[in-house]
Amino acid sequence: EDQNKGVVSEKMTYNDFLEKQTNYIFNRYFRCEPYEQIQGISLEDSIVIIDEAQRLQLDDADTVLARPAKGAKMILCGDIRQIHDSTAEKRFQNALNYSRELYFDWEGCANVALTENLRGDIARVMAENRRKVRQKMGLI
Repeated sequence: EDQNKGVVSEKMTYNDFLEKQTNYIFNRYFRCEPYEQIQGISLEDSIVIIDEAQRLQLDDADTVLARPAKGAKMILCGDIRQIHDSTAEKRFQNALNYSRELYFDWEGCANVALTENLRGDIARVMAENRRKVRQKMGLI
């Protein structure tokens, strides 16, 4: 027992130490919020990352896109090829396409389209063939 603090000290493995430090840093500097719960919040001096933005419909996109305030940056990530709705109208109405149209002529915005599939062959084949198969099945 540590005589100065009155607690039992135990040896910590290096991995445990790293995990503890990572959790501390994450909890100190990062905040994860479901987009449904950010109404009314202004995010100042923040980097806001919205993952799977192709899944957000227009009303949800409006809520999310209105949150950044002074000093904030926003990053929307997603892949429009992974949109599950079959109609062209629904495939266009999502946060990725919407934000690109909202900010397309603003110098503070950039659109980056990645061309390499990092998930592997199964995901690539699915993305390439989804439309053909859905048409064949009469879904679109």
